[in-house]
Amino acid sequence: MSETYIDSRLIFNANIFTNGHVQFGYILIKKGIISKIGEGSPPKALFNEIKDHFDCNEAYVLPGFIDTHVHLRDLKQSYKETLETGSKAAISGGFTTVLTMPNTIPPLSTVENIKKYFDQKRSLYCNVGVFTGVKEGFNIDHLEKISKEGVFGIKIYPGDKSQELPLKWIDGWKNDLEPEEFFGFIEKVLNNFQNEYTHWEKLFEFAVKLKLPILFHPEFPRAPQVLEFFYEQGKKIASLEGKLNPYLYAHHVSHPIYQNEIANIEMITIFLRKFYPNPKNAPHVHFVHVSNSDAITIINTALRQEGYSCSIEISPHHMLLNYDMKFPSETFAKVLVPLRDQKNQQKLFKDVQKNLIDTIGSDHAPHSLEEKSGKFGEAPSGFPNLDFAAQIILTQFFNNKLKLEQVISYLSTQPAKIFNISNKGRIKEGFDADLVVINKVKPYLIKGENAQGMQKWTPWENFELKSKIIKVFLSGIEVYDSKLGFHEAKGKFLKRSIGL
Repeated sequence: MSETYIDSRLIFNANIFTNGHVQFGYILIKKGIISKIGEGSPPKALFNEIKDHFDCNEAYVLPGFIDTHVHLRDLKQSYKETLETGSKAAISGGFTTVLTMPNTIPPLSTVENIKKYFDQKRSLYCNVGVFTGVKEGFNIDHLEKISKEGVFGIKIYPGDKSQELPLKWIDGWKNDLEPEEFFGFIEKVLNNFQNEYTHWEKLFEFAVKLKLPILFHPEFPRAPQVLEFFYEQGKKIASLEGKLNPYLYAHHVSHPIYQNEIANIEMITIFLRKFYPNPKNAPHVHFVHVSNSDAITIINTALRQEGYSCSIEISPHHMLLNYDMKFPSETFAKVLVPLRDQKNQQKLFKDVQKNLIDTIGSDHAPHSLEEKSGKFGEAPSGFPNLDFAAQIILTQFFNNKLKLEQVISYLSTQPAKIFNISNKGRIKEGFDADLVVINKVKPYLIKGENAQGMQKWTPWENFELKSKIIKVFLSGIEVYDSKLGFHEAKGKFLKRSIGL
């Protein structure tokens, strides 16, 4: 072998997604980096000089998928998922990089807990990064130290606060207006915004200084008695209307779109416009798993079009599932933000088709089967998603409902860009050779028992797929094969390296 091509690999006879389109050709990889993307067949000399080569048989080669919304659990929740099992689920599903949320036990809200998470002796099959959060022990004055641990952003859940950062969650100001009314009244709302939210402003200022995105779960904290009241009202309505899934419907009613999800987005909108009249000075705000089209309209109109740096994530389940569908169990489909009705779901999917969102995140949230098999009201929200999420979205491409460039934008390019994950998200010379090989196949059904993660149950049971992950490469090394399974674990912890 020529010395020039030590630690090299050749992938050829491939339909490569590069520069925004599919190009038939080959990829030369040197020391984990994409060295050359060529059209047509590779020079014959390369086959003699390179020992490792793979004939794609005209399959698609796509940039490795990046999921910026997963819950890998571990620590005191290792019975639900570990870094090893979660990264296996990710890599088998085509995700070469994932960013995990901070609501672990203990939470990733202090330098000590983040280091403890990193120090676990687990095999990683994909690359893993972390977010921090305003949970127990979080101190805004320590955020710079936390940032130096390489966190990719700050996640805010409903009601989040700490003793050192007592964020106010007073919702008496909220107007609960329809989107058209909100746009007309926003200046009036700003003028009447008398509450002092100094701790929120301090959080935003630190985020700007450290160039850390702030991620918002778009819901308000609601008192348990309020949740219970509306949940019971929802069950009564479901009984009168003969709903297929009365508990899922009641769950939706207790977490209403306007009084809860959109009201929270209005609050964040008002914060940004109050604290930062000049949008160029504001932090980047990322809204996760938005469940309805009206919320997307507000974010795009009141923030994006006004010049504020923001982005919108939706999840596969909100764009393709609704509370009137048949599931193996209602508890399996219990999630926050809840599944909405068919009309909302279909409008959300159209927004995806119109490029009105930025990323698709799985919201992979594994719980034990025992936890999800109890009473609906006691079952935790969330379900595992990493094994199938990308293939579900790719199936929409093969069904001619999404363009391939949209799939790559939502699953690879935009996640890397928004969260500054360097050298990833594209098939481009000089970028990391994180690649996924996929093909269109005859329709087959999702079976939870085939999941590679720890949990073998899914609300997607019997959902039809037309895509299949053939191989996955991480930094040019083959780490997964659909027939042979997993190879050596080559993942690592990623740390954000900019803005410090």
